[in-house]
Amino acid sequence: MKFTRMCIACRKKENKNNLLRFVTYDGEVILDKEQKVNARAIYLCKDNKCIFRLLKAKDIKKVTKGKIDEKKLIKAINELEDM
Repeated sequence: MKFTRMCIACRKKENKNNLLRFVTYDGEVILDKEQKVNARAIYLCKDNKCIFRLLKAKDIKKVTKGKIDEKKLIKAINELEDM
């Protein structure tokens, strides 16, 4: 059984294993690589286009529906680019 989720940037539905999962954990936004943290999450395509689309969004809080702190999400995404 496939578990599908939607990318918050492009709104494309995809198998959740093919998406990046970000959660708020202990007050920080982290990339949940194992997809096991029991918390509300947002999903983002692994495609750079979607990452840039999200970062260029005028109101990230609106895109993420207030689920994740905007500044902490940007920090987590920037850490991704350093990998």
